[in-house]
Amino acid sequence: MHRPPEPEAKYGSVKCVFCGDSPVSHISSYINETLLILFHAAVSKIGLERIVRWIDPVTEFSARSFIKISRLFSLITISENPETIASLRSRLIFDEAVRRNIPIHHFFFMGKPVDWFEAYVRGRWHCFPSIPLPPELARDPFELIDDKYRLKQELAKARIAVPISFSATTISSAVNAFKKIAAPVIVKPRTGSRGRHTTVFITKEKELIEAFRCARKLNQFVLIEEYLTGSVCRATLVNGTLRGFLKGDSPYVIGNGTSSIQELIAEKNKTRHSRVAEVLIRPELTMFTRRQGYELDDVLPKGTVLPVLSRTGRLFGGSTREMCSEIHSKLVEKLEQAARVAGGTVIGFDVITPDPTKDPDTVHWGIIEGNSVPFIDLHDFALEGKPANVAQYIWDLWK
Repeated sequence: MHRPPEPEAKYGSVKCVFCGDSPVSHISSYINETLLILFHAAVSKIGLERIVRWIDPVTEFSARSFIKISRLFSLITISENPETIASLRSRLIFDEAVRRNIPIHHFFFMGKPVDWFEAYVRGRWHCFPSIPLPPELARDPFELIDDKYRLKQELAKARIAVPISFSATTISSAVNAFKKIAAPVIVKPRTGSRGRHTTVFITKEKELIEAFRCARKLNQFVLIEEYLTGSVCRATLVNGTLRGFLKGDSPYVIGNGTSSIQELIAEKNKTRHSRVAEVLIRPELTMFTRRQGYELDDVLPKGTVLPVLSRTGRLFGGSTREMCSEIHSKLVEKLEQAARVAGGTVIGFDVITPDPTKDPDTVHWGIIEGNSVPFIDLHDFALEGKPANVAQYIWDLWK
């Protein structure tokens, strides 16, 4: 079996500056994400968590019924060809199933590939989107993992480090939150991923209001959050055990006292690693640099280190290192404790820390958000370190 091609940077123009290279429908996102938060709050308030957990088996039954009917009318077709799978996360799950001789199919709906699969395991076919979970471990659809604000509240109760955070629905409440946190701050939608409509390093009230309006295009609920410094890391846990830890760093330049920031970026692109993408000068970069007090034609003082993007990783001109076996044992304990608090079977935590190899009690770090369908492929395609095959641990859940 061929190893899937690693992800590459998207160099074309972007539809939305604030969505970046992962655009979504603003209207659909706003409606779906806002209603999701409101529904979660209602379910929690009236104590229906136990009842709604029946939704997972009902959902699978409904999905299988829909698939059977759709296949009768040729609306849904299946494929065993991994090359047609669009999501690299799903491709790794698919390939691991094949390695284990687990029959698995990839679905097409009306001729287009979708992120749904069926696998024959434990004596019958099971339907799943992207990540397969056994019925007894199926994800609670009303969990708090994907709600950045609720997750941090629960983690804080368990004395797990999180940044100071407030949820706001109006400009006035956002401004009040801003005044309670030492600048700089981050503003982002309360749910969602890939840093869409997230504004980093806000120091002025005017910037805050602009960022609030930007974030609210995807969700009525907006987070005002303490800005932590350090590497942005992805910790992936399966059934409570840490299975992958990727350290990601933003692209940066170092001043020499004579070159402008734009010239330093051009020089950085010339000397980059072959697997690292170019740093593109887009509005996102210009605005982030400006919020730090610089213009692109400014000469950066000698020795000054300036991050030029808030996004991390080699696809944005930064770096990544898989280091699950290298991080401090106390940090592992904290992350596994956080997984127990969140309650999910497969969880990705975004962590900011100045140094994951140090005792977390000696550095200012925190978990900034979670993801119930994490990008496990990140651990397979790091720039440095030993790749971590998280997919094998997910299929181990079915033993």
